[in-house]
Amino acid sequence: MPNKPTHLTVGFVIGCLNLILVMMLTGISEKILAVTSSIVVSTTGLVLLSIIMISVSMSTSTLPDYLEPPTSKYHRSFFHSQVVLVLSAIMYVFGALVAIESNLVTMVGASLFMASVSGYLSHLILDYPLPRFIQKKPLHILHRW
Repeated sequence: MPNKPTHLTVGFVIGCLNLILVMMLTGISEKILAVTSSIVVSTTGLVLLSIIMISVSMSTSTLPDYLEPPTSKYHRSFFHSQVVLVLSAIMYVFGALVAIESNLVTMVGASLFMASVSGYLSHLILDYPLPRFIQKKPLHILHRW
């Protein structure tokens, strides 16, 4: 069972990768740099956004264990379920689609949303091989055989 430092470390790595992806997909860095004539203010805004995105990803990478505390190795319920995993992946793609062609404010909001979902997804992917997910239940009809 991965522990909190592992989730934070992976959340940091995923946050950095998400930041690179957002920069490549949206061109947000060019839009931020074009907003003001001062390169210092623009660069400061870009660095601040980067730090916030990575921090959000790290903090949401531990969120499922706060919603469902790990009292045992079988503590996984709704917030660790495969349904939430799939819904989170769909929400991430939706956030990316919104961020690609929008104004700067919407792009920043969508980027922060993507950072939060990517952190949550990193937690679920790390916890995925736990017994709750790999335990195979036989079909009801096979119980007789």
